[in-house]
Amino acid sequence: MVKPFYLLDTGVLSEGIKVDPNRPLMEKLFEKSRLCQVPSPVWHELVYGMNYLSDGVLKELIRDYLMTVVAPHFSIMQYDDRAAWIHADIRARLEKQGLSAPVVACQIASMAISNNMILVTKNPQDYKTIAENSTLLIENWVE
Repeated sequence: MVKPFYLLDTGVLSEGIKVDPNRPLMEKLFEKSRLCQVPSPVWHELVYGMNYLSDGVLKELIRDYLMTVVAPHFSIMQYDDRAAWIHADIRARLEKQGLSAPVVACQIASMAISNNMILVTKNPQDYKTIAENSTLLIENWVE
């Protein structure tokens, strides 16, 4: 088995649910799927988003996508003690500078750092402050 190299954020996986998904992103995701993992906070965001919806066709489509596309093709990486340590370090470093980062974004970034992985996102700006104050590596497969 190949060691995962990429950690996917919520926006990347959400693209597959869209009526007109970004073709280059979806092609790259398909091409590199064996090298990708999903951080547990992203899985939480996806499931929460689905559960927040009222019962209906959209909720069932998302459930089907998560259970037949995402879950079987990408393993879920757990937030562990190493990621928590890195997260705490980044958070303290940012706060000492009068800066902050969203907790979930920092958890995801810390998981990528602790596992020497590249974070794949459609929204690099969401991680800009973290990347400028850590060793986080980012790729944007939309550009």
